[in-house]
Amino acid sequence: MICLKCKHEIEDDAKFCSHCGIKIKRCPSCHQPLFENAKYCSHCGKDVYKPIQEEHLEGYYQPINHQPIFEEEKSKVVFQDIQTEKKINIPVILLSVLTLIILTVWGYGYLDKTKNAEVFKKETTIQENPQHRQILKIKGTTSEVSMRANLNQGGHVLFYKDRLYMNSDDGQFVSMNNQLQDRQILYKGNVEYVNIVDDVIYYTNENNQLCSMDIDGKNQKVILNKKVFYVVVKENKVYYQFDTDQERIYVYDLKTNEDKRLNERHSYNLNVIDDKIYYTSSDGIYCLDINSKNDQKLLTGKCSNMVYHNQKLYFGTSDFNIRIYDIANKEVETLEQQNVLFMNMNERYIFYSYQGLMRYDMETKEIKRIYNGNINACEIVGDQLIVTANGYDSNHRVIMDFDGIKQQRLFQSQDNSYI
Repeated sequence: MICLKCKHEIEDDAKFCSHCGIKIKRCPSCHQPLFENAKYCSHCGKDVYKPIQEEHLEGYYQPINHQPIFEEEKSKVVFQDIQTEKKINIPVILLSVLTLIILTVWGYGYLDKTKNAEVFKKETTIQENPQHRQILKIKGTTSEVSMRANLNQGGHVLFYKDRLYMNSDDGQFVSMNNQLQDRQILYKGNVEYVNIVDDVIYYTNENNQLCSMDIDGKNQKVILNKKVFYVVVKENKVYYQFDTDQERIYVYDLKTNEDKRLNERHSYNLNVIDDKIYYTSSDGIYCLDINSKNDQKLLTGKCSNMVYHNQKLYFGTSDFNIRIYDIANKEVETLEQQNVLFMNMNERYIFYSYQGLMRYDMETKEIKRIYNGNINACEIVGDQLIVTANGYDSNHRVIMDFDGIKQQRLFQSQDNSYI
């Protein structure tokens, strides 16, 4: 199954996610995973809040009675004011105030006549007005391999026609231009698996339903009223994983409204390439022919975070190594042998988390740490990275270049205005 928070593949019987650490909530009746805020189990239909009879429980917990802790009474210390003779010298006070006013006026007039005053005033204005600060600008386009990797990271951001579409820190779906300005709120809620085709935005809402809206946020509607993941929109068809049907792959035709199942096993990390879908399952990597529904197993083993690029499959293993599977030659190559978690890639770099954000250069084989801190996601937009960093009480978004030299917060924690 996949973790409902970070969308990584985890063991079916896991109690905690091995990637983000969240506790897996399960139905008290059938012990299947529960969606957040679920009132009824999607597997057995039982009320998850209804108490279970004690004889059905495997065990119970009885708290130990602790002895009350008494604090020693703290002695109070009373301070008594020292009596002083109060005399006010009014002429001295008036003379001091008048002298201070004269010095202030003279000093301001002197500074205003110097060149340093102009520099001082200019620098002060820049510091007080965030709009005058240097802002990172997104250039270029997002490659196909990066878009596939973004979707496998949850698809929270997308760069389309020089505008950035993403979730803000306060849980709203917004758009802004490539200079991170002209922000517009499109949807008051977090979205995932963002695809844009012909100026139509396809996404999943808080209930994991497939939805669509116009590029300006209008005409919002639900397309599929069921829980879907790994959504990929190609040529008027939507490929997705249907969570409550044993996580199998389905395809929905946007023109005919036909919805049909394509395979018979748990499926993750969907990479739709022409008439084939490369995906991972609980026991290896598979290739599905969309037209014939033939399923071919390419590699055995637990794999995750797989991305297709130039006839090769890049993926992480159960021991967190990064490997490459050559589809034509059927050969496997190991790129990185550290205890790493593969995250994202483009044509040259592989970005993964290991005590921060690491960058592997496929040309020079150089490894460089470009960001320190806990990371939940790393997505690519044009020539920039957007990292979802884990703070003390909430997540926040950081934009940076591929070298990690220029970094800045996208939103402020209080009002989500620009940094």
